Amino acid sequence: MIRDVFLPTNIGPYYLFSQRIVACEVTTSHVRMVLVTAQGKTRTFKKSVEEAIENNNAIPYEERVIHALSNALKSIGSYDRFYSVLPASSVVFKELTVPFTSLKKIKLVLPFEVESLLPFPLVEATVDCIVTKQDEDQSIVYVAAVKNEVLAQHLALLSKGGVDPFKITVDLFELYALYKALYPQTNEQKNDVIFYLGYHGMRMAIVHDGMLIATRYVPHGLIKFAKLLDTNTEHLHRAGIDPEKILKTVTPFFADIKLTLDASKERLDGQPYSKLLLMGPAVAIKGLHQLLTTVTGISASNITPQTLMQHGLFNSKSLSKINNSSIIPLSAALSLSTTIDFNLNVGDTQERQDKRVRNQLIAAGTLLVLIIISVIGRGILTARKLRNEIKSSEQQAITSLRKVFPTLSKSSKSLEKLKRSAQNELKREKNIWFALSPQNRASFMKYLVDLSKRIDRVGLGLNLKKWILTENTMTFEGRVKNYQALSKLEEELRASKLFTNVPRLEELKFSLKMPLKPVEELS
Repeated sequence: MIRDVFLPTNIGPYYLFSQRIVACEVTTSHVRMVLVTAQGKTRTFKKSVEEAIENNNAIPYEERVIHALSNALKSIGSYDRFYSVLPASSVVFKELTVPFTSLKKIKLVLPFEVESLLPFPLVEATVDCIVTKQDEDQSIVYVAAVKNEVLAQHLALLSKGGVDPFKITVDLFELYALYKALYPQTNEQKNDVIFYLGYHGMRMAIVHDGMLIATRYVPHGLIKFAKLLDTNTEHLHRAGIDPEKILKTVTPFFADIKLTLDASKERLDGQPYSKLLLMGPAVAIKGLHQLLTTVTGISASNITPQTLMQHGLFNSKSLSKINNSSIIPLSAALSLSTTIDFNLNVGDTQERQDKRVRNQLIAAGTLLVLIIISVIGRGILTARKLRNEIKSSEQQAITSLRKVFPTLSKSSKSLEKLKRSAQNELKREKNIWFALSPQNRASFMKYLVDLSKRIDRVGLGLNLKKWILTENTMTFEGRVKNYQALSKLEEELRASKLFTNVPRLEELKFSLKMPLKPVEELS
């Protein structure tokens, strides 16, 4: 669409155009997808799908995942963007301080800054980061690095399932983004623990004053927890637990978590932990958050999808359809500000950017050509219209001239020639009628009376054939009976005050053109 070419879909977490976003998490036993629509800053939950991966070792795990992905996609329906969530177990995390506040500059130098900290060569890894704290001239970032081999396998799995992900994110970063959205940073020092207890693993992030300072993934979860109690996860969800009775049995289960909590205390500025936020399928087990409070010594509380909705992170008409296990893909689909610019699918991102630039250039070139064509076309049409109008006006002018001057040539079609002919005709008629025009009638009679008094026509034998009076001249054509009469006529004309000059008469037959004095000089 033209809007996708010239306008970005979103500016940070603000979506200019409505988008259907699907976020997906692939675990050992399930494929979970959440569909959210994003418009402006509003997020609306639409659908949640949980597809079990078939427990059949006779079929390769990859085939079972692809089958579950395909089924989940059919259930989820259409979407605009697909986000995939990598597990923390596949990622190496590092913390860095960089002398920049611009995210663009940070990402440019990030590979060089983190290279020495990685347990594998930089050329074999893909890295990206989120900003956890910023001062006036520096930023603290948390880096996620994943081996290209792992990323390629993940992308290949999704591709075989019919998915081309727009974004690849990390579960712990999405949980931290969720925390930041739930508890905006204040001046009060807070030392909080984000704790996700899943079926196959535990994820923990420690937050100091709003800044992520430590992460931990432990590869055992509720399934192992249930085995310690000689039961299963279904029974735990139905019956709950008695924290006091099982405390001794399950305390070793949380040893790695306790160790990480103790190791991180030195970064808490001497302050105790404030709260532990329990997330994931474990929140539905009655008594578990009390057990965690006892084991860790930190006040534990549950975070559920209902909690997120109550804090205004999204709205929904079918909240009951979101289970606690889907909180990670739900967080990713919400496109929260902390992780909006985080994406490990950098190759595809660059390809999309290059494709968008190409499309922009093609679209701009096409529009430019269309504009030029439209301008030229409009000019041609305007010129043609003007020519037609000129031709029509000339024809009307010719018709009008012929009505006024019937003597004009009917064969001539040139307006200029007809105009010159009409001007000549007008000049001729003006000369003919000038003397008889109302303003000159008095002078005509004065000339006639004066000449009648002075010239003796009978005595001179004057035979006058033509008398022409114009604006400035008077012309006589005629003859007299002899040269004595000719001399007499010349004398009489010179004696008249009508003319400025009277030519000499030499022939009995004459044509005499004399300039007239102005009428006002005759009175």
